[in-house]
Amino acid sequence: VETKSYNLNNYNGIREIMPTDENMWISFINGDLILYDKNFSEIKKFTFGNDNIIRHLLSDRRGNLWAYLQTSNKIIRIDTDFKVNYLPEIKGTNLIEALKYGSDGLIYGGNAGKEFIAFSINPENNIIKDYTNLFNLKGYGGFTVADLAFDSDGTIYLASNFGLFTLKGEEAGK
Repeated sequence: VETKSYNLNNYNGIREIMPTDENMWISFINGDLILYDKNFSEIKKFTFGNDNIIRHLLSDRRGNLWAYLQTSNKIIRIDTDFKVNYLPEIKGTNLIEALKYGSDGLIYGGNAGKEFIAFSINPENNIIKDYTNLFNLKGYGGFTVADLAFDSDGTIYLASNFGLFTLKGEEAGK
């Protein structure tokens, strides 16, 4: 068994990691997002502000990186040429608890907060689609979409503090 330790970003608390074929994205709790090579030499560093926790690192089919800036409540896309794009705010969200890349090429997310929010983002054009009204969840306060999963027939599963919900096409259910 071989173990190693790396002094990355002066030990500023690693939040998430996402390996790619050639490199490794690492987010830190101080608001830094750094791309390292396989030897952990820094390739590119982004700073999104002190204590702006970076969550939900994922990659789309084009190799763009997507992430959620928790403190500023923004979803970003970093293109392969390292251009940072800020998506429009998703109405009603105050904490995106789940963000995942679906097999259909869309990015799906869910909210934790006063009300239920479910959405998708098309990475090709950044169009955000709101699925919230497909679910009959009026009166459910303090709702959290804790996780998302996808099966081979296109059903999306939303795990929540109020049970398991499904979404397929334009149909929603519990």
